[in-house]
Amino acid sequence: IRSLGHEDAAYPKSSAAEFLQQPANSGYLEYVAAEMFAPLFPGCLQCPPDHFAARMAADLASAKSMHLWVMAPLCRYRCNFCQFPIITLNSRSRNAADAAAEWVDLNMAEARLWLDTVPALRDVPVGEFCLFGGTPTVMPLAEIERLTEFYRREFNLASASMRVEGAPDTLDVPMLAGLSGLGFNALTYGIQAFDDRLLRLMNRRHTADEARRAAAAARQAGFSRVDGDLIYGLP
Repeated sequence: IRSLGHEDAAYPKSSAAEFLQQPANSGYLEYVAAEMFAPLFPGCLQCPPDHFAARMAADLASAKSMHLWVMAPLCRYRCNFCQFPIITLNSRSRNAADAAAEWVDLNMAEARLWLDTVPALRDVPVGEFCLFGGTPTVMPLAEIERLTEFYRREFNLASASMRVEGAPDTLDVPMLAGLSGLGFNALTYGIQAFDDRLLRLMNRRHTADEARRAAAAARQAGFSRVDGDLIYGLP
């Protein structure tokens, strides 16, 4: 509670801090204190949508490039450390491929809304295009292609570095070859640990050897950059 008072005097007092200091909201405070990934936003600076769009357009007018990250919040399962908003495809009765197709449709619809609101988004060169998640590589390759081609048509990806995220249990040779064929040249994937006991503890569905093989297969498929995430000091 004391730390909530450490605020920048140049900004309005945080409404989130006021909320968390009320005894009736102690449950929320305990959650924020215990969960390192809990998002906490001040919620005190007003920015109406039209003002936000105008500011974005003004920034883009002088921008030499921008980064464009597209989220695919789909996973086969939830890891025990994860607090991200995801859809676990194997926990639903509906077909996973249908769920992926619906998500791609909705993502493109939202992108069109942004383009209608801030047309300058079409023209600024994209420095890095990143398809992240979730685990985008749980989607059928055809859906990844449909999504990627949409962004190539609607945004300026002519000189963009193309990065994709994945997990070892989704990065088989056909998927990696397909991604490389779509122009992706950088891969970031979750290893988390090279200890199978810890992987089971985290509810990861791959082994350390599979993580090593995925890195080698990605390089063989033509990826010039392969990054693996590791969790240091897992409790």
